[in-house]
Amino acid sequence: MKTRKSWREKLEKALQPNLVDISEKWDNRIGHGKMLVPSPLLVDSVICKIQKGKLATVNNIRDYFNFLRLKVIKYRIKRIIS
Repeated sequence: MKTRKSWREKLEKALQPNLVDISEKWDNRIGHGKMLVPSPLLVDSVICKIQKGKLATVNNIRDYFNFLRLKVIKYRIKRIIS
């Protein structure tokens, strides 16, 4: 019999964040380029940073991930140039 995984086991699954190309189907809706698909643990860490009583929308979290992605890109470029 297959046992069900707890939410904690699903959260700690060894998934890495991915950068994927946006398909033509979604191109008109969200633009062209790449999209970050975060790991569940990364999303959980961002949600835990939200202060009690504060409102965070999906767009706020999305903006935070874009900020992190740009920070990583700048770091990689800096490393290549150095």
